[in-house]
Amino acid sequence: NHIRTVDAFIQYRANGGKLHLVLSGKREDYRWPDYYKSVETLTNLCTQDVHDLGFLERKAQLSVLFAAKIVLQTSLYEGWSTTVEEGLVSGKVLVVSNLPVFIEQAKEERNIVFIDPLSIDSIFQGMCLAEKVNPLGRVSR
Repeated sequence: NHIRTVDAFIQYRANGGKLHLVLSGKREDYRWPDYYKSVETLTNLCTQDVHDLGFLERKAQLSVLFAAKIVLQTSLYEGWSTTVEEGLVSGKVLVVSNLPVFIEQAKEERNIVFIDPLSIDSIFQGMCLAEKVNPLGRVSR
């Protein structure tokens, strides 16, 4: 769901958002051979603000996680997510797809914003709200 996430991020930055977007994951998928080219085209529109790291080894994943202010998990489908677990354990604010498995995984948490992963506007609104939430789950004004 990188394309919708980057589209939402472009809107976020156009509306005064200050954070950067760090993408990770494999850059190829046999089901959609040209998908990454589309992601790359979008990220080139905002190269100073989007950092595409590609596939990361475990140690690098944890370094990125610990440096993050917000963790985005805009998956369209997923099983139980270690990204969500690690984000929660490390006290990060999360923007997470409203998939039933994620709701079950984090329904008791206060530092989480659930979004519709098919809606660019929902992802954008989640980014904006998450930027205002501190790790204790309180919205700053």
